Amino acid sequence: SLYAQYYDLPPPQHWDSAPEPSGWVQRLPWRKGRTTAAGFTALCRTRAAEAGLTGPSHGLGGQGAVLEQSQVLTTHNLAALTVALGLEPVWRERAPHLVDRVVDHVVRTHVRRPVQQQAALKAVKNTAYAWRQAVFLLSYCDEEFQTATARRLLQATASGAAAQLGPVAAGLAHVVAGGGFDARGIAADGRGRRLLGWAVGEHWLLGPEIRGTR
Repeated sequence: SLYAQYYDLPPPQHWDSAPEPSGWVQRLPWRKGRTTAAGFTALCRTRAAEAGLTGPSHGLGGQGAVLEQSQVLTTHNLAALTVALGLEPVWRERAPHLVDRVVDHVVRTHVRRPVQQQAALKAVKNTAYAWRQAVFLLSYCDEEFQTATARRLLQATASGAAAQLGPVAAGLAHVVAGGGFDARGIAADGRGRRLLGWAVGEHWLLGPEIRGTR
C-alpha cells in the first residue's frame, strides 16, 4: 500500500522470521507489571535512527522517536480497527473527502503554528500524527486521486508560510510516483522528506526563528 511504501514497513513475512524464544513472541518485564515484545522494541529503536537516535533512548526525544515508530508500524491501530470492523468499503467511499480535509488541516495548522519553541514542537508532532492518518486514508484511494493530491499539495506549499512543508509535499509526490526514502528519510531526488513528528535535537521542519526561541 501507499502507507507501507511511504513509511518503509517490513514485509509481512518479517514478523514470522525470527525463531522462538528470541523472536517477536519473547516478552520482557516492564514497569507496573506490563510487558513488551523484545523484537518489536528493537525494531522501533532501529527505525528511530531516522529521527536522530544513535544510542539508548533515555531522553525525551529518543523515547518519543521510539514510541512514534511503534505507532507507525501499527498504524496507531487504524489497520486493526479497519479489519475488525469491516471498514474497508467505508474508507474507499469516504477516503478522498477525508484526505482533502486532513491535508488542508495539515497545511493550515502549520502556517498558524506557534512561535514559542515548545508549543511549536508540539504542533509539529500533531501535524505528523494527522499526516500519518492522511497517508493511511490515501492508501484507500486510486492512483489518479493520489497523484492529484500530491500535485495539489505541491501547489499549496510552493510559496509563502506553507513553503516549509514543500519537502513533505515533494516526498509524497515521490512515493506516489513509485519512489522511496533513504535511511535518513530523504527522497532519492534530494527534495522530498518523510514527515515524522519526533526528533532527537532540532527538528528540520522548524525554522531558525523558532529554534532560537525559549
